Amino acid sequence: MLAAGVNIKLVSERLGHSSSAVTMDTYTHLLDNAQAEVAERLADLLGNGASKSDDPLESIEVPEQTALMPSV
Repeated sequence: MLAAGVNIKLVSERLGHSSSAVTMDTYTHLLDNAQAEVAERLADLLGNGASKSDDPLESIEVPEQTALMPSV
């Protein structure tokens, strides 16, 4: 259920655990790649399509360099 994205509190209640902490302590080893999936989902929700392979510096626009002192 956790791997399918079911809320931890609901899973905990369904399994009869005294708290969601018990459920997490028992089953977190099954969710090793959960952080990467959450990051990808968040990127999709934000609409930027970023993924872990994207270079975050590619989208930065660097302004043209201008002289600090006027020419004489």
